[in-house]
Amino acid sequence: MLRDAVGPGVVMKATPIAEATAVQRASSQPVVYHLHWEDEPFCSLPPGSDPRIGAQRLLDDLDDFLAAGGALVWTRHELWPREPRFRPLHAEIVPHLTAMASAVHFHSPAALEAAVEVGQAELGKSLVIGQGTYGRRYPEWPGAAARSLLGLAPDHHVFLLFGRQGANLRTGAAVDELLRSQNPLVRVLVVGAAAPGEAPDLADDPRVIRVAEHVPDDRLGLYFAAADAVVLPYESCLTSAAAHLAFGLGRAVIGPALPGLREVVTDRVTGRLYDPQDDGAMAATLGEAVREGRRVWAGRGAAAARAGLARDWSTIGPLWRAVYGMLSHRRLPGRLDAARIAAP
Repeated sequence: MLRDAVGPGVVMKATPIAEATAVQRASSQPVVYHLHWEDEPFCSLPPGSDPRIGAQRLLDDLDDFLAAGGALVWTRHELWPREPRFRPLHAEIVPHLTAMASAVHFHSPAALEAAVEVGQAELGKSLVIGQGTYGRRYPEWPGAAARSLLGLAPDHHVFLLFGRQGANLRTGAAVDELLRSQNPLVRVLVVGAAAPGEAPDLADDPRVIRVAEHVPDDRLGLYFAAADAVVLPYESCLTSAAAHLAFGLGRAVIGPALPGLREVVTDRVTGRLYDPQDDGAMAATLGEAVREGRRVWAGRGAAAARAGLARDWSTIGPLWRAVYGMLSHRRLPGRLDAARIAAP
């Protein structure tokens, strides 16, 4: 969607860093590489692989790209890697990536503030540009058809927990709280593949439907259409694609008041936010969400859809066009000192 919003004259292509380096070496002006999910090179390695090799390869590839004259933009989706065991390694590469980047992008002022608080931001390089809507991006499903396909009744009160399941989501605890309501109409959909060894521990209960797979684009709308509300019980969150997806598909969101949800959700208007520092807040909020009933959540879903459409790519695209244009029309010095992570 960003590719279309940026407009003509800017060529955007998903490519490995090495390929971008080859393009840069043949170009007379800087190529801009936009890095996302910096933990992917070491979080996605096969079992038994050395994650430090993956992290160092990322730094080496970026060193080569910068030495060829390229410019780096880095989007911070999270402060920490998706798997907690990689936090020490991630902490090593963050200063290197910050030094390499011409701009470090955050999706909201709250996300930037959170990075500043833990010493992970340089204000002179930091850039805030919001996330656009996912509305009309994915096929929409009729609610009745979606429920029928999933074995749900028209009067069921359905809560959807959506996304890659791992240590950053308190999925099991949220499911337990929803079931504790004793409302016989409550149903819980848990949809998304799990990180290796991190499948959520879910209650063995017929009211829980688990879809443990990556969902293709043409079926995303199925699960949201079947739901009354979306629950995102994050442990940490700088930005939430799932929340934007929910708004784009007309569903309100319940989750902690972390930066990635505070910038999207208005409490009691387009969803519910609870205090992530209060041990009992999630339970109280989910219990109240059940008691409020489907009609309240339908109204909040409609408000969420309107709020999502207000995040128009036509205003976001020109901002990115200006950033890419600025970086691609000035000659940047190549990196002189190679970035190295410490020996284990």
